[in-house]
Formats: sequence, structure tokens, C-alpha cells
Amino acid sequence: SIERDRILQYKGFIIHMKNILFVTESYTTAIRLIPVYLKGLGRNDVKPFILTVNHQNSQIRALYEEYNIKYLTPEDFLSNKDLEEIREHQNQYTKTADNEKNKMNKMDYHYKGIPILPLFHNYLITSNNDKLYSMMLFDKIVQAIQPDALVVAYDSGTVKKFFINRANQLDIPTFHVQYCYYMQDSKYPNKKMNSINYCLWGEHGNEGYLKDESVPNENIFITGNPTFDLHRYDKTKVKAKSKIPNDTINFLVSICSGVDIIDEYISEIEASHLSGNELFIFKIHPNYDHLYQDFKNKLSKTSFNYQIYDSSISAFELLSISDFFLTHAIDTLFCEAFYYDVSVILLNNALNTQSTNQENWVHLSQKKSDSWLYRNCLKIDSLSEFFDSPNIKSNMNKGKNAEIKARLFYRNDFNASDRVLDSILSKTN
Repeated sequence: SIERDRILQYKGFIIHMKNILFVTESYTTAIRLIPVYLKGLGRNDVKPFILTVNHQNSQIRALYEEYNIKYLTPEDFLSNKDLEEIREHQNQYTKTADNEKNKMNKMDYHYKGIPILPLFHNYLITSNNDKLYSMMLFDKIVQAIQPDALVVAYDSGTVKKFFINRANQLDIPTFHVQYCYYMQDSKYPNKKMNSINYCLWGEHGNEGYLKDESVPNENIFITGNPTFDLHRYDKTKVKAKSKIPNDTINFLVSICSGVDIIDEYISEIEASHLSGNELFIFKIHPNYDHLYQDFKNKLSKTSFNYQIYDSSISAFELLSISDFFLTHAIDTLFCEAFYYDVSVILLNNALNTQSTNQENWVHLSQKKSDSWLYRNCLKIDSLSEFFDSPNIKSNMNKGKNAEIKARLFYRNDFNASDRVLDSILSKTN
């Protein structure tokens, strides 16, 4: 096993290095935690470990390889004997659950005459067997690493939720590093948070990301967005790498839904009066990388200038050379565009998706909570309005970007990762 405290002699002081375990499950959580992990490697007060529970995902593997990160996987902790023990427990639970179900009349639970007991039964077996696996895996990890803190970037789903709950039982400090943007007062409910401590991007995160007033102030840390620590770019180099001329007007177009949305975008762009020096850079959300070729085939039949990228290039890299960010949905990248001083265009009914339907549009224009943010976006029904109205571009004032960035992201000094680590250490003494 790995010793709990590694002690270094440094300038006459004894420094106890704390073992910090970072756990990622998806591409979007990995990009939030990797900067903090890398920063930890250069410090003498923490020993960081990073575990991915989804290493079969090629996006995640490529991301770790890009930064030359030696990551851990469940296989590093579970022997064949351990797996056999887990299966025995799962089989025992399944057998017990089946026996209990067989004692019941399936019509005891029904919806309009349709029995729903079998559905719930199958769901519970799958969910609880996953929980058994996750908790036994986490116990093995604790035996090997003896972490002083557990850090995730999303703690409400699958394995990480079980890890967090188990760590809380073991009195291991748990930390949730904010990984996305949530609208305040949205009808989309914030999922239940499970961590004890929270590292948030800015005051806005404290206002809206956490709605549960049961979280004490001493467990909330305003750190800034650690992603920006790592994603700093030279615009000239990025343009040269992507073969983008210096005289184009660059629109970064967010694709965060299925194939149909590309048809909507194409229709909008082709209906607009373009000058010819516009470049539309389509960026696919990691969840839809598998549709890359479908998107590309549709774009190949158009006449406007475009480029299209999947997760092989960072969205932040593309934001750094963009003039406008065009989206049909209120996603995280929309607010991060402000950090790069990119003007945001929000399309309404022309691109009618679940995230940007008429009801939600009323929310944007009438709700007072985030109105300060949406007022600094251009909200239009169709893209042709942007190109046909000569005054629109001049009215898109970037003067308030500094104020917006300060509220969304606290200090923009590329030291958020250090603040996250300091916050963690403050709870491990």
C-alpha cells in the first residue's frame, strides 16, 4: 500500500503531504479537474492521484495522454478474487430481491392497469448492484491510497455519487468542484448534491448553483474556474494551427444536440446575407462526437465557409480566436465565452430545442435572477437579423465583460487551481 503521509524536508520545515484523490467519469469532468491535479504535482504539500472510472472512453484517454497523465483505473485496485467477492454479494442481493418480489402480486403496483413492479424491480437490482460494486471498489482504493480528501466535478451521478457517500461515511472530506453553469430560477431542478464542501467559480455559483441553504458558509469556497488556468492560448498560433486567415469574422457555433440541429443552423446561415469573410466554426459537444461524420456530410453540401471540430480540439482554444459565440442552448460554454471576451448570440425560436423553447425564452427576458447576464447577450429570433441590421454589431457592447467575468469567475488570475488545493488542505488538517 501507499504510505499515508510522505514527509519532505523543505527549508528546515517538516511538510506532511496530503493524499488527494481526484475522480473523473466523463470528458467534461476531466477537463475541470486536470488543471487542479497538474498543479498539485508541482506542490510539496499534496500528493495527487487521479482515477477515471470510464477509461474505456477514447475521449478521456486522449485527454490524459495529451497532458501525459498517468491515471488510475478500477483494475489497479481490484484483483480477480475481489471481483469474485463482489459478484457473490451481487448474486446474493439479486436472489433476495427476486424472492421478495415473488411474494408480491405484480398488480399491487400498477399504472392504469399496467404492472410497474417488474420495472422498479429491475431498476433496483441494477442500481443496488452498481452501488455494491462502487462501495467495495472505493474501500479497496482507501486501503491502497488512504486519501485525505476526495475531489469530484460532478457528484450526483452513478459511481462518483456512491464514492462521495462512502467517503462521507468514512469521514474523508469530500469536495465538489463546479463543472457547469446552472440558470437560477430555472424549472430544470438542480440535482441533489452529495459532497460536504464546494469549490465554486464565483459569487454567481454561490447564488444559484447551490440552492440548498443547509450547506454552511464554511463549506463553500469561491475559487474561480480552474479550467482557465490551463487553457491560455496565443491567438496567432491557434489561427495558424487551424489554418484560419487573420481577416475573417469567426463565429463559434455550439452543437450540443443531435443531427437535426445542424440542419437548422445551415438553414439560418444560408438565409442570411453574408459578406463572404465570415467563418463558421462548428464545435460538437463531447456527447455527440460520434455524429461527427454525419455533421460533416451535411456541411459539405453548403456554400459558406466553415470548419468543424470534435473533442480532438478544446472548445476553449476555439473560443480564444472567435469573435462571436452562436448557440441554441444555454450551456456552460455560453457563459465561458465571456471570459474570452467573445460576444454571445442566443437564438430563440429559429432553433427550437428543449433548452431554448419559448417558455425558457420568457424566463430569460423576465426573470430577474440572471437578467444581468442575459442583457449582455444578443437575443434574436433568426440569424438573418444579425446580418441584416447594421446597428446590431455596434450595439453589442463588451464594456461590461470585466464585471461579468468577475461575478461568474471570481479572480481571473490563473491561480484558481491553487485556491482549490488550498481549500482542500484547509479541511484536511
